[in-house]
Amino acid sequence: MAHQYDFEFEKFLEPLVKIDAKQTVEYIMQRFGRIKNLNIVSSCVEILGKQEESLFKFLHEVWKKEPKKAEEYADLLVHYYIQFDSQFLLEFLKKSEKYSIPLATRKCELAGLKLAQAYLLAKSGAAEQAIQILCNQHAELSVREMIERAQDFAVNDDRMLQQLVL
Repeated sequence: MAHQYDFEFEKFLEPLVKIDAKQTVEYIMQRFGRIKNLNIVSSCVEILGKQEESLFKFLHEVWKKEPKKAEEYADLLVHYYIQFDSQFLLEFLKKSEKYSIPLATRKCELAGLKLAQAYLLAKSGAAEQAIQILCNQHAELSVREMIERAQDFAVNDDRMLQQLVL
């Protein structure tokens, strides 16, 4: 690395992330985040390398604290949310714009995450497919709940909403 840290940063980053990712990210951003010519997030990603769970925790906390600093890792975050925290995936998909929709849709399909897949299909303009998935996966929902879910996904096409009723 090009920057001299005030402690053995590379040695302690991964154990600190494992202990408390949120506090670690807060400290790193406060201590190193404003240094010119130092992309601290990239440096940490490089250090954490193949330690996938620690890397996920780190990037998740960066995204929550300073989303712009995690933008270039959006596709990786989609992968990690599917792998480590699928409950948070839909929130991430709704709030982020930097991931590849086709790639995320395919990964959600392969992982069987139908709600996220339907959201992504709706977002990409494939409202009919999204509604079909909602209907197939959530047959226990009432028509009203199904329409509300479709509207959550910004599916406001009257033809598509009529399809739900039929």
